Amino acid sequence: MSTATENPVWERMHGESHKAAALNLYLRLGHTRGYAKVAQELGNYSARRIFLSKQNQ
Repeated sequence: MSTATENPVWERMHGESHKAAALNLYLRLGHTRGYAKVAQELGNYSARRIFLSKQNQ
């Protein structure tokens, strides 16, 4: 399995806190929704912002 730093999804993200939040979300949702689906959604800037904002509510 490749590391987060080798994944272009995380390379496009800005700030360690965002990386940590996305990685946590990716690992948590991946168990139920499939890692590929979650990674695809996190790769989309708008979807990622929505995901992270919902986590903070």
